This record gives sequence, C-alpha cells and structure tokens, in this order.
Amino acid sequence: MTWVAGLIATGEVKCDGCEKIMRHPDRYAYISEEGQPSLRLCEKCSDARGYMRKRKDEKGKESASFL
Repeated sequence: MTWVAGLIATGEVKCDGCEKIMRHPDRYAYISEEGQPSLRLCEKCSDARGYMRKRKDEKGKESASFL
C-alpha cells in the first residue's frame, strides 16, 4: 500500500530525489510504501515520478496537487 501526503517544509528538508534543500514555504511529498523506506520529494521530483496532478478549480485556475 502506498501513502502520499503533501506537506510544507517548516525547517530544512532534503529531497531524496535530487537532494535539493527545501525551506519554508516549499511544498514536498512524503511517500510511504509498504516494505520501502519513506521518501521526501520536492515538487519537481514528485511530478517526474507521477505523484503530482494538475487540476483546475471552478474558475478555471490551474494548480498542482499531490495525489
């Protein structure tokens, strides 16, 4: 089972994909897969691995959100 949470960095968080240091208010994904170590991925790495989805609100404004 895979669990994905979209979080906001409150200090310094290192991306497990590209090793970028994320600081407040950067968003990142916390991914937990059964039997695997947890991952923290920046928005770019999350998008590249398919954990982000672009959505439009009722006014047509596009935004990116984690699955």
